[in-house]
Amino acid sequence: MLFFNLVQESYVFFKESYKRLAVYNKENPSLKLAASVATRWRSRNDAIVKIFGRIDFWIKGDLSTENESKFVYIQLLVALYEISISNQFNSKIRNDSLSLMKKFCSYETVLVTMMFLQIFKITSKLSDYLQTKNLDYIQAWRHVSAAHKSLQSVRNRFCDIIKAAKTIEYRLDIEIEEKLSKKRKRTVKRMDGELTRDEEVYPKEIDQFRIKIFNYTMDTIINSLKVRFLDHQILYRDLECFDPQRFDDIRKNGLSSNVLIKICQLLPSIDQSKLKEELISFARSWPLICKVGLQSTYEDSGQIDTVDDDKLDSWFDLKCSEVKECNVCLSCTLRVITDYNMYSLQYTELYKAYKYLLTLPLTQVTCERSFSKLKLLKTRLRSTIVQDNLESLFLMQCE
Repeated sequence: MLFFNLVQESYVFFKESYKRLAVYNKENPSLKLAASVATRWRSRNDAIVKIFGRIDFWIKGDLSTENESKFVYIQLLVALYEISISNQFNSKIRNDSLSLMKKFCSYETVLVTMMFLQIFKITSKLSDYLQTKNLDYIQAWRHVSAAHKSLQSVRNRFCDIIKAAKTIEYRLDIEIEEKLSKKRKRTVKRMDGELTRDEEVYPKEIDQFRIKIFNYTMDTIINSLKVRFLDHQILYRDLECFDPQRFDDIRKNGLSSNVLIKICQLLPSIDQSKLKEELISFARSWPLICKVGLQSTYEDSGQIDTVDDDKLDSWFDLKCSEVKECNVCLSCTLRVITDYNMYSLQYTELYKAYKYLLTLPLTQVTCERSFSKLKLLKTRLRSTIVQDNLESLFLMQCE
């Protein structure tokens, strides 16, 4: 069974019955379990932290009374044990409870738990930052780079995972497996005519876990961060130049000679020199043109030349809505260019660049929201679509 399936199954086991939940709450009702939702990565971190606590508790051996009150591992095992021996529950429930208890007491489960606690300690903070509104793209890339280096360091410290697992064995008054169970040696079938047998070298069980589970998991995460983020550093730097939050720096310091190279490589039709000139001009005009409106025109007519750049900092907390724009995101920048027809002659290259940048997922999608938004769209589509449209879609699919 997958580790997170085990966590979710234990949550469902208690939540689906008030009687079982009463057994769990008998020790300490304030300690609640958390669900491990498949579409929310943050929920997985919350679920295992609720059960096992923070990884630093186990690596440092800091199991004070205050820290012990922050995880429910002991309470969970006690509740499962009481249900497994109680005559108030039928045989199926008792067997399920005993099975869950054995899996939570498995040494492999403890090792996997410590591994994910160490991973989530790094990636959860990164995920939280990537979900912020109007985030700084360069700072986001730096956070990813720091997380990448931290994960590489964790990969080389498998001893910390073993140390944390041993702390659970020795510091808690619960019988937990002290080593990994031996697995049967797999026999490779030999075809007719073969004279030799390919035999796999089987190291110790703990080395197998380190090679096949720990190293494989860490390498997958590290490579994913590298491919999805670190390999696109130049693009992130170019993208930062188009962020309205950086226009103040452009007005003061201008643009260096090596910027916008990646954007021009992706869009060969754009003239790099002209794009730089348009971007500098647009950044200098932005404090005025972002507030274009009939009322603001009359209010500011007597003081066009006096623009307080410090006021822009207070705008960063605004959020786009149907009635009010934030004026600090890429979408608002393109909206200003298109609404006031600045793209026809004045900012032609800049308009092409913004249109392209807004097709990139990192400018439009925030972390952990794609699943829920897709579900809302599908629900809306199912509830509003009419028979005529269904027939048209069916014919289009057939054709």
